[in-house]
Amino acid sequence: MHLNQIMLSVNPQFNGVAPVVLYIIVPLVPIIIVYLLWKMWKKGESEDYACPVCGSRVRQADKYCSTCGAEFITDTFTCSLCGNDVPATADVCPHCGAVFE
Repeated sequence: MHLNQIMLSVNPQFNGVAPVVLYIIVPLVPIIIVYLLWKMWKKGESEDYACPVCGSRVRQADKYCSTCGAEFITDTFTCSLCGNDVPATADVCPHCGAVFE
């Protein structure tokens, strides 16, 4: 028995709606879920950067590199142009390129 006939036998009001729901919308749900999970994963990836000493991946919130033990600068200020945190010794914002005096 065809899936559309099953839906019509359960409820005759599904005529015309069942194929749209079953063949178009239902298969898109897992694709949308996978896409949203991928976007969340990629967003978390941007918070990592390379240790300037050894090159291993470290999180932006880390104060020390877990591989080589290098200490990261903790004194920062907020860039007036983009609003991101910038190291206190920076002359240029690493996020937007704004030049500081």
